[in-house]
Amino acid sequence: MAGKKQLVRGAVRILGNHHGREGKIFRVAFDALVERYGEFGTQLLRLEASRVAALWVNLAIATRELSAARGRRARERGRRPGSRDVERLSRRQGLADSSYQLGLNRLEEMVGSVQKPDLALRVLRAQERKG
Repeated sequence: MAGKKQLVRGAVRILGNHHGREGKIFRVAFDALVERYGEFGTQLLRLEASRVAALWVNLAIATRELSAARGRRARERGRRPGSRDVERLSRRQGLADSSYQLGLNRLEEMVGSVQKPDLALRVLRAQERKG
């Protein structure tokens, strides 16, 4: 997006505004992907990793909303989520979980098809970035 500051580690701006709660969840997810797979060397890999991080945001929000609805239904009286509402949120959370898993599998395939540099080269690059 024009005029927006570039995200850390080359993440692609998927959410538009990365300053709120969703942005923090996105950053945690993207950092976990970088920790697991290393720096993403191509723009395509960075885009796919950003898409997976956005899927994690959707999963985290859906899980939080489902948990909150179940809690309100169990302890509140009067106006509270109905069983249909809880079921709808449960399906939404399941779909988000499935979508995240599919995205993660695709990223793993893409990362696996790219030649990984040897350990010495990765250590050298890390030292160059630090100092």
